Amino acid sequence: MEKNQLYTLISRSARLEGATLDIAQTKRLLEEGVSSEGKTIAEQLMILDLAKAYEKAEKMASAHEFLSIFKLRSIAAIALKNSGFDGSIGIREELALQKMCSEVNEARLHVRTTPKEQLYKIAWLAHFRISAIKPWPVLNDIMARLMMNEVQMDFGLEPTFVADEKEYRKTLAAAIREDIADIFVNHAAEAMGSDYSVQVTHPTPTATKAPAEKPAAPVEKEPAAKAVSPVAKDTAAKAAPATGIVPPVAKSPAVKTVSPAAKAPKAAPAADGKPKTRDIILGLLSKHPTFTTADLAGSIGISTKGIEKHLARLKAEGVLKRIGPDKGGHWQVG
Repeated sequence: MEKNQLYTLISRSARLEGATLDIAQTKRLLEEGVSSEGKTIAEQLMILDLAKAYEKAEKMASAHEFLSIFKLRSIAAIALKNSGFDGSIGIREELALQKMCSEVNEARLHVRTTPKEQLYKIAWLAHFRISAIKPWPVLNDIMARLMMNEVQMDFGLEPTFVADEKEYRKTLAAAIREDIADIFVNHAAEAMGSDYSVQVTHPTPTATKAPAEKPAAPVEKEPAAKAVSPVAKDTAAKAAPATGIVPPVAKSPAVKTVSPAAKAPKAAPAADGKPKTRDIILGLLSKHPTFTTADLAGSIGISTKGIEKHLARLKAEGVLKRIGPDKGGHWQVG
């Protein structure tokens, strides 16, 4: 990976956890060992730890090493060295992580014959699962992004980095809250463009629910440098849905995907392979029959007019029925 690309990944990932160093300051710290005025020791240590963890991850990817609990823990021990990680994780979390490792390892065996868009999906799912499992006492999302990038480097893909922090937080939180991984995967794909089309045939359940961590300190958009907590906790539980994940190369192939939401009636895949927003709508209404048009628009990340068009079609097809008035009524799926 090119150094500038690496510095971008590290800087933006650390900013999501409260660090305030921009890319130039991150580069100076890593290349010259020079700290920046007004930056705390804790946030600069986070940058240094993350850089060492990415170095290890890049070596693993270059050697195409299979993932395992031991390797995940060894990377976490580096990335979270100065953040309070003591090396221990729970049994249930360990089992859930092992399942994720097995899926990535299986995909690695067929990487030459697997479409690139499907490989991207596997990497995004790895991110989602780590964030949902929350195996570490702190900074689970920073580990999720790190392992997502490790998988992408291993598969020969351009690494994914977060361009829109607010949208990223919202969508990741929505996917975890609704237990629908495809919400996160779909927005990640849409952010890359429309040259690819990924068909997701079923939602991926989160493994083990873990106690929510303390909320993260607010993070300013780059290049703002207001002081915030350098080691903010995971914030998935408090955000509302939507995302903005893009690769560092503007001309990178694009991907789009959507899948039927959990427990929603199955629908035939679109003939052109494009994502089906209707399936996510049905899934959300199955779980939340009192959702309003605004609730659906906020959860999926499209306009209320777009939602209204989908609802009209679904009602016309007989797969969705409105029971009662607009206020105080509810939706009936099926």
